[in-house]
Amino acid sequence: MRRPETLLCLFLLAAPATPAPVAAPLSTAAEATERGRDLDRILDQVLVPAAGAEKEPRVLVFVLDPTASLAQAGFAAKFEEALARAAPALKATRIAVARAGETGPVAFAEATGGPALATVARAVEAKPAKEIQNLFADVRRAAGALAGQSGLREIALVSFENGDAVDDLEATVSALRRAGVKFTAVAREAFLSDTFWLARGTRPVRDLEIMAGEAAFVEVPWGFLFQQADPTQYVSSGFAMYGFSRLASASGGRVFLYYPPVAGDHQCSPLGGCLFCDGDHVPAGESYEAHRLRALAPLAVPASEALAAAGHDPYYRAVLEAWERAAKEGLLRSRPSVRGGGGGLRVEKRPVGSAAVLGGSLAFASQASKAEDLARAADAAAKDLAARIAAIPRDAGGLDRYRAVAELTLMQLRIVRLNLLLFAGFCREAGPDLAAGECGPPPEVPFYASGSQFVGIGYSNFSLCHGLRPFREVRLPGGEAVKREILALEPLLDEYLARYDRTPFGMAIRKSGLARFTFTVRGTPVPLPDRKVPTSAKDDVPTERDRPDRGGGGSSGSGGTATGGD
Repeated sequence: MRRPETLLCLFLLAAPATPAPVAAPLSTAAEATERGRDLDRILDQVLVPAAGAEKEPRVLVFVLDPTASLAQAGFAAKFEEALARAAPALKATRIAVARAGETGPVAFAEATGGPALATVARAVEAKPAKEIQNLFADVRRAAGALAGQSGLREIALVSFENGDAVDDLEATVSALRRAGVKFTAVAREAFLSDTFWLARGTRPVRDLEIMAGEAAFVEVPWGFLFQQADPTQYVSSGFAMYGFSRLASASGGRVFLYYPPVAGDHQCSPLGGCLFCDGDHVPAGESYEAHRLRALAPLAVPASEALAAAGHDPYYRAVLEAWERAAKEGLLRSRPSVRGGGGGLRVEKRPVGSAAVLGGSLAFASQASKAEDLARAADAAAKDLAARIAAIPRDAGGLDRYRAVAELTLMQLRIVRLNLLLFAGFCREAGPDLAAGECGPPPEVPFYASGSQFVGIGYSNFSLCHGLRPFREVRLPGGEAVKREILALEPLLDEYLARYDRTPFGMAIRKSGLARFTFTVRGTPVPLPDRKVPTSAKDDVPTERDRPDRGGGGSSGSGGTATGGD
């Protein structure tokens, strides 16, 4: 007779294998984000309780970030109008308005006191703060004030600029959860990312961490040679700052993206002109499609989980290898923002490197030779990355977002190779002639004034808003080699845009550009103006902020972000 344990072993061997548990998908910013709303619609949704909950006790605290952009949006007036519209649904709701940066107690008022609440909002608008606010400390303070309140508890943070300055994000998540508070943000989409400050060697906030933008860390290589526009700035658009998405996702709240009215024509290039239009065409790819945006949304999980996911993602591992290689070759001025360590990834403390120096002298032959060597390195790195991407099975479990990061990195390597060939062509062809004062037969006229002293070679960009096809008809330095490169790159760019147009990843490539090279000229000393300011003008001198508007300055050209339409 067999022993019971023997029968058990036979049963286990005969039983079908239990499938391995499938990991739950990680939360993304798309699940908590509402796009394309104007301020009236946003306030209506924030103020009115959920259907069926109108009679349930509820406490709502508005925390207002005191920036000039709050007044520019006309928040106080719209807030008063929204309170009047929502009054019938707010009979069981108490509302308070708090100014970010203050430490006094949060005082609650009945919803029927709409004019009084609007008066507080107007006082916040009238006195914008000069310093950057620690909004997450304000959220914790408001959560503490709500902890002892009965009924539903909610915080609505209204901030159009400072969502990237964080002291302790996960402590704020814990404070919301302990108090049972739902967090809602009314914010602008992310534009300037951490790389904006890294590239300038400065951190504008003391005792606060500047987050990467829309994601938990800087995911995209930046600082490629001969590019004025960094792709990270455009990839950040489409969602709010990571901190807001994280708080909303963790507390069951929402992030409402506010898009202010935009005046002016479309600008193909954020930092220069366009060869092919005068801003009179429909912005290519700038109006994002919701379903494409959702598929490429950043993670809204704790930074530790985001780093673990990236470390195991086959596409992102390919990105890190290509990024490290490109940095060592001098093809860009950044190093990977994360590195392996402790079984996962950790944020790199000093991710700023140095790119190869080109254009610092008029030694045309050596400059051209150096550029051609770098072009070969870029070509080799691009081919290796393309091979790695192609070898990853579609069922390998990689995130679509990280596949997009990998393909964006690949396209940037191909564009930097083309720009290096353009630079080499300039050094071998037009550069020596222009330096010698030759400008061709009439009606050509000298490009530089007589007596100009050339000290180096500078560049600007013509963006790829119209794609590569129009550049076939433009006379470019580099001759046949550059023409062949454009013809080879054109179908690859078209394929990329077919997949990623109308997303931030498509925008990042369209705002990248082909380089145009000109000489840098020694400046002429000019006497400084009288520093004395007339008494009557002292009050009219604007106060300079120590950081730019987080929304890109209110211009579609300077921001390059989505227009807000789906």
